[in-house]
Order: sequence, then C-alpha cells, then structure tokens
Amino acid sequence: MKRIHAFEFEDLQWFPKILRDFMTDFLQFGANIFDIYRSVIPTVKKGIQSSENNTIIDIASGGGGGWLKLTEHLKKDNQELKIILSDYYPNLKAFERTKSKMPDTFDFIDYPVNAMKVPPD
Repeated sequence: MKRIHAFEFEDLQWFPKILRDFMTDFLQFGANIFDIYRSVIPTVKKGIQSSENNTIIDIASGGGGGWLKLTEHLKKDNQELKIILSDYYPNLKAFERTKSKMPDTFDFIDYPVNAMKVPPD
C-alpha cells in the first residue's frame, strides 16, 4: 500500500488558535474517556524501565492527549512518574487543567517546542 501524506489542519500556522485549542481539547477528551491508549501501557512501562528514568517528555502533546488516563495506569507501578508536556502550538489552558489534576506528576513547557528541532534543554 502506498503511503498517504496527510497533515493536521491544527498544525498549520494560519489555523485559528481558538479552533486549534478546541480540536486538541476534543482529542484529549476522547482519548481519556475511551482510554484509547491502554494497549500501549506495556510498551511505555518497558521504555521507562529500560531508560532507568521516571520522566517522560512528550513532544507534540497537543492538549495533553490521553496522558491523564495513561498516567492512572502507569502510576500503579511507578509513583515517581513525571510527565512534561510540550507542543509547537501549546494549548496552555489544557496543560494547566492537566497539571491541576495531578500536580505532582505533570508539568509543561509554556513556549513553542519544534519537534523537528528539539532544544537540548
């Protein structure tokens, strides 16, 4: 099957921020309410264990995706887990809401982070 080169409108610079934030909020809601990332839990756990690090930096987080639900599962085995959210067009209100629900686990970068040119820090 030939690869289809697709894009997400909310990743385009001209796309209105209000619609971008609405879309990432909707994606976060759906991901958490339906627990759609549950199947990746063993892989994420394996990655955490092999890295010997309790911090996950999510680049291109959108509005935080399914991290709330995923974190509920992951924290059962790792109470020290820390997750840092970032995005080129960060949905700061969504990041703040996520952090407020689990302040000891979540943090975020409040400026744009380009996934194609990740800064060393």
